[in-house]
Amino acid sequence: MNMELFLKLISLFLSMQFLGSECQTNAKWLQPAGIETDFQLHHTITKEKVPLIVKNKTFITWYICGPTVYDSAHIGHASTYMRFDIIRRILQKYSDKSIVQAMSITNIDDKIIAKSAETGLQWEVLTKTYEREFFSDLASLNIAKPTIVARATDHIPQMISFIERLIQKNLAYRSADGSVYFDLQNYAKGGKFRTVDVSQPGNEFKKCAADFALWKAAKPSEPFWKSPWGPGRPGWHIECSAIASKYFGDSIDIHSGGYDLIFPHHENEETQCCAYHEVNQWVNYWIHSGQLFLAKDSQKMSKSLKNTISIRDFLNSYSRDHFRMLCFMSNYRSNIEFSDELMDMSVNYYTKFVNFFDGCLAYINGYSTKGDIDGPKLLQILNETKINVMKAVRDDFNTEACLTHLFHLIHETNKMLFPDSGNRNPVAVALVYQYIYDTLNEFGFSFGDSAADADSKLNARLEAVIDTTVTFRDKVRTAALQSNGDNKNDLLQLCDQARRELQCQGINIKDNKNQKSTWTYSEPKEK
Repeated sequence: MNMELFLKLISLFLSMQFLGSECQTNAKWLQPAGIETDFQLHHTITKEKVPLIVKNKTFITWYICGPTVYDSAHIGHASTYMRFDIIRRILQKYSDKSIVQAMSITNIDDKIIAKSAETGLQWEVLTKTYEREFFSDLASLNIAKPTIVARATDHIPQMISFIERLIQKNLAYRSADGSVYFDLQNYAKGGKFRTVDVSQPGNEFKKCAADFALWKAAKPSEPFWKSPWGPGRPGWHIECSAIASKYFGDSIDIHSGGYDLIFPHHENEETQCCAYHEVNQWVNYWIHSGQLFLAKDSQKMSKSLKNTISIRDFLNSYSRDHFRMLCFMSNYRSNIEFSDELMDMSVNYYTKFVNFFDGCLAYINGYSTKGDIDGPKLLQILNETKINVMKAVRDDFNTEACLTHLFHLIHETNKMLFPDSGNRNPVAVALVYQYIYDTLNEFGFSFGDSAADADSKLNARLEAVIDTTVTFRDKVRTAALQSNGDNKNDLLQLCDQARRELQCQGINIKDNKNQKSTWTYSEPKEK
């Protein structure tokens, strides 16, 4: 037997030995049927670009993992949400489709419970405070709010139902302490992102070490919810699976998050959802963003490492457009090594656009008498730029190349704007100015729109006031319904009166049986 054949036999033998002890990686991507978009994007599972094909003609479904609201957000968080905000805006502009984006809010977990104990604040107050701060910070960066914001604790019934179905399928089991774990040994299709080793023994509660918690049994003095397995709270991974399944069902176009969420969070999400929905592919396109590091720091920015810069501190030194440029000038999949030098580059890039706009407006309005504009040539370069920018953003959202093409157009225009004399052609210059300004504006650059920033912060505060008012009314109404006292009808009439008065201001309250009251806003009608 020659050596090459011998090594092949050894390799085959070893692979057979491990076949029964691991969930083999199922990294094959299944190209979905649907509507072609002319976009190519990098798929985390295949590690290569694939065509973006979506389910619906008019909209794209997108699920994004949101924050755990136990502390203030920092610019590491913001870089992820900023990059996906840019991609969302690109898709909306160039795919001619609306984006329906749902974001989870993890408002119960170990860190929240620990912070509540540390501060003495009730966990509900703590999480609502940081949730409002989070969305206020996003608004200050001009990051669009998701279409759907879904708090974990508002979806406990969906999570319990999800877990019950997995137990019925013999893919989950209740442990001795009342927790519930996913049974990886009974599910052969796990391991989309990474081969999962199920050979390692578990402990007194888990069959194997890799099994992950779907439901955590309650501990003394911790928040809990009733369930068929006893009091407890949901595991982290089940939150996203149950929420995304509620809104988007058994198939999602896009699911995104930072690279740090790939394993185990997204791995476990995909595994339990494929098992629950009985499909081979739950998410059609997984996209992940690089992380932000402090220069010369090998670890990502993290609250636990105390190497963070808060969004509010950052905005004391730079503008939201400076931060957007920081994220725009690199590939969304690459890490950002944050430093003063890199921010100087971002500010310089942004300033180039601002100075160009000032020069164009001076020329268009006749304040500058310089310029020798070759109209046909400039319009040809403009058309080439439009084509090249469209190609760049459709090629895995290549904002780096997009910047290169825009700067080339600026360079060619400036060469014509600064000769001492020559042909005036304000129309051609105006077309260039309008294209670059509109394009950057559609990508989220606001160019110092402080009024919009103030409005967004005010809106965030008003939403908090309305939330508090509706919650208080709901508690009074619930207490009245459960009471047999003499003032029951008076309290209910006061609740109805409050609803009518708020409705006059466009705040429409809907009372739901056995659930919290909800509210929506519409423009108040003229009397």
